Amino acid sequence: LGIVDEICRGTEVAKGTCLAGSIIEILDQIGCLGIVSTHLHDIFSLPLKARNKAMGVEFINGPTWKLIDGICKESLAFETARREGVSELVIKRAEELYLSMGTREQPPPRTVGASSVYVLLRPDKKLYIGHTDDLSGRLRAHRSKRGMQFLYILVPGKSIACQLETLLINQLPEKGFQLTNKADGKHRNFGTS
Repeated sequence: LGIVDEICRGTEVAKGTCLAGSIIEILDQIGCLGIVSTHLHDIFSLPLKARNKAMGVEFINGPTWKLIDGICKESLAFETARREGVSELVIKRAEELYLSMGTREQPPPRTVGASSVYVLLRPDKKLYIGHTDDLSGRLRAHRSKRGMQFLYILVPGKSIACQLETLLINQLPEKGFQLTNKADGKHRNFGTS
């Protein structure tokens, strides 16, 4: 049995993620059962044969933890800090800093594989509306462009993401917003409900 806490912590993220993935596969190949914790969330996009489990939380008179299939869906960092007695002044400032991170912000783990609609605010003040099931990938693709601001909304499924994308593309110009992808709204045959 191997228990590894924060595998490859402190190294460059992309290489650390791949090194962690390789270590996990080797442990699996030799028949080692293990628990590996990590904040390297890109590991879930690697073609690994390992099974993903996560600690799920449900609040019933306080948090109740349970091992579930899948990946961690939430970070409870601020809630945990409060519970452990960290000053509310520190936590409020951390929340402000977190919100100020803009495109440097990583989407939370709950977005992995989830459908979302995103809005990019370009430096020229024009909006780009899109939908994706790979929010981290879209964020990475746009992060190299300077001055981009990124907003996303998680939705229950690709069909709803397409509908909301079309609705926004068709209705935001009526509210005075300039879009760079107006034509995309014409290529979808979804309702506006």
